Parts: sequence; C-alpha cells; structure tokens
Amino acid sequence: MSEQRRSNYINLELNAIVGLMEKYSSIIECKKKNGPPRQEQQKKRLGNQLRSCYNTHQGMEIQRSVSELKACWKNLKFKALKDPCSSQLIERIKRILSPSTNPGDSNIDNPKSTQEASSETEKISLANEQLKKKNSGLENNFYYLKNQHLELRVAYLEKQIREIQNYR
Repeated sequence: MSEQRRSNYINLELNAIVGLMEKYSSIIECKKKNGPPRQEQQKKRLGNQLRSCYNTHQGMEIQRSVSELKACWKNLKFKALKDPCSSQLIERIKRILSPSTNPGDSNIDNPKSTQEASSETEKISLANEQLKKKNSGLENNFYYLKNQHLELRVAYLEKQIREIQNYR
C-alpha cells in the first residue's frame, strides 16, 4: 500500500528550511558531478545534520525525512524562479540562488551556470518591467472606459433633461 500523504508545510517550517539553506547553500547547491567521493559523503552527512536540526527546531510538530526536505527545497526554488512577484520568503530563496562571488561556490567553477543564473535574473527583471507596463496599460484602458461611461451617462442625462423641458 502507498504511503499516506504528509501534511503541508506551515510558514514556520518553510522559514526553518530557508534558514538552514542560507547557511549551507554553497554545499547543497554545488553542481559538480565529477567531484571527489568525499564531497558526496559530505552532502549526505550534511543532509542528515539538516534533518536533525530541522526536526529538533522549536515548534516542529512533524518529523520530516531528508527526501521530504529536499523535495520541499526543490519546490521552493521552483516557485522563486517561476513567480517574479512574491513574498519575503521567496525573496530570501532568490538571494540564495543568485550567483555568488565566493570562490568555493560551484557557480565560479562553471562560468556557464553563472551566465545562466544572471540571464535568469535578467528574465525575472524583464518580466517585472513587462508586468508593470501591462498594468499601466490596463489602468489607462480602465480610465478610458470609465471616461467613456461618464460621457455616455452625461449625454443620457442631458437627453432626459431636454425631454422633461419639452414636456412642460
């Protein structure tokens, strides 16, 4: 029989995950595939340490596994890149994922991924600008339609006044 679905993460849990990732993102987000075997061991140890830190964090009612925490972090990263207009939590995630100048980070070893990350940032800022332009265009359309409505309403009222005056 399949596993029962776990409850959703609450804000306290999400903040704890993001806080832990802020501390250890240089190791967790390292993309080296041909790194030394000890690096993979270090990641596994760190994953277990993060799990125990997370589960002992004050206010955590549900114990989460390493795979659940990884899946949650992956989903948070996806939301941060997908939604340019987002909450403070997502903004923290974007800062973690932004290219770093720290020589120990994997982005420095692979300049192409740094370029991709910066272009992703550019895409997000362009999307924000387009959204602002679209919103201002919608506002202009709204004011135009509102003005037309008022003009039609005034014309209708003037017509009614003329009819009343002619009736007298």
